[in-house]
Amino acid sequence: MTIEVREQSEPAPSVKTPLVRLVGAKKHFPITQGIIFKKQIGAVHAVDGIDLEVYPGETVGVVGETGCGKSTTARLITKLLDVTEGEVFFDGGDITRFKRKAMRPIRRDMQMIFQDPYASLNPRKTIGYIVGEPLVIHRSVPRSGIKKEVQELMEHVGLNPEHYNRYPHEFSGGQRQRVGVARALALRPKLIVADEPVSALDVSVQAQVLNLLEDLQEEFNLTYVFIAHDLSVVKHMSDRVAVMYLGRIVEIAPGGPLYSTPRHPYSAALLSAVPIPDPGANTGRKRVILEGDVPSPINPPSGCRFHPRCPRTLQVAKGEGLTGVHPRCKTEDPVLTPFPGGQFAACHFPLDAPATPSPSSP
Repeated sequence: MTIEVREQSEPAPSVKTPLVRLVGAKKHFPITQGIIFKKQIGAVHAVDGIDLEVYPGETVGVVGETGCGKSTTARLITKLLDVTEGEVFFDGGDITRFKRKAMRPIRRDMQMIFQDPYASLNPRKTIGYIVGEPLVIHRSVPRSGIKKEVQELMEHVGLNPEHYNRYPHEFSGGQRQRVGVARALALRPKLIVADEPVSALDVSVQAQVLNLLEDLQEEFNLTYVFIAHDLSVVKHMSDRVAVMYLGRIVEIAPGGPLYSTPRHPYSAALLSAVPIPDPGANTGRKRVILEGDVPSPINPPSGCRFHPRCPRTLQVAKGEGLTGVHPRCKTEDPVLTPFPGGQFAACHFPLDAPATPSPSSP
């Protein structure tokens, strides 16, 4: 079964000032040894130096394999995790070193929808309490008006306001995720980070939730960072898509150019794995099989992190009479380079480009 969602309308022209900006953001989780005197013996490089801008009113999709750093990036944006290195800007201000008290007023403008609608709701609290709790904490609505506000929010997301006093176990998975959407919407935020909001739902329900998110974005002028595994979902939801691999953004581009002409070999491999509704159709698409496993984020490869699995570097090396991986991919760390159509890719030998670098290339 395929998901049918309404086509995204043309995005509004972006302003010059991004709502969210990550500059060289890194998050390393320490690995310690010992019980009493803990000694750090290494670190997991969950996010390892990314630059990302999200403009007001747009949807930026983030895709990649499990463990590539998508959810950690989401938590860095919302300051649920502090960066190990780098800077985080929100609405023009540097919030990198903000502590809990300083972040409290900013929390109103950034909210999160979590992946699991079963684990993200307190089973001991009623839906009315769960959705209304942000209003109580931030005192944005008088206590006497909270019930009315919550019921209006429930109606906005397609829930029956009369179910105000029900508990999460009395709802289906799709309804629980609608509760999570209502909770995120309660404070009328500027930014909502959706961390795989439909991956735990039945396919028949996913399109309903996606269309709901699109309607709410248009109605409340929301900005989304949309994380997902399903590239077909990301294509419909996103204005721009960032592809992550092993803690790095390897390509970022508008949805159209990325899906029609991927520049990074990893992006091409991901797109080749998207199921085709009609298996017998002759699309001319070639399946890209990546050899080997994802390297460990504890000790990432030198140079380009994708080079141990990259078919492109082997092709280029063979064309130059070399054996194995091209030396440049092993030693030089590629940077995001602009291409026509608003694409940026971090690859020494991008697709649809000459097999060897031009004389002017570094």
